[in-house]
Amino acid sequence: MKILGIDPGLAVTGFGVVEVHNKGVKLLNAGCFTTESGEISARLKLIFANVSELVDAEQPDEVAIEEGFYGKNVKVAMSLGQARGAVLLACTLKSIPVFEYSPREVKLSTTGRGSASKDQVNYMIKALLDVKEIAGPNDVSDALAVAYCHYQRREKKF
Repeated sequence: MKILGIDPGLAVTGFGVVEVHNKGVKLLNAGCFTTESGEISARLKLIFANVSELVDAEQPDEVAIEEGFYGKNVKVAMSLGQARGAVLLACTLKSIPVFEYSPREVKLSTTGRGSASKDQVNYMIKALLDVKEIAGPNDVSDALAVAYCHYQRREKKF
């Protein structure tokens, strides 16, 4: 089974594809999409197109996405919500089941602490996936952590 994890953002959207097998989880692909500042509609269109292409190329069985967080900056929260909407729409139109996890739940599943730092998540996801390095910004390791969280939650359900 393939799981696509996504850490949505208007400027940077991280993604990670893992394969679940009887020995655990294997990293298949990871990276990020970026958008330049400008018209939000053009940026959302680019996020939608990139995620649609990624889904077509990777053919995941399920998608896990990080839920929005509650912050003091309403403008940032709204732009994150819009980016999440573009990702959700791209996946839903491809008829792929989408599962959502809170940032706290993702951190807890990978580090054992719901308040872990991004550096701690990055360190632990490399150890859990048995890789030396994850290229790109923390958004990439965050997306892999979302995929790993889904793997853990899925294993507990069945």
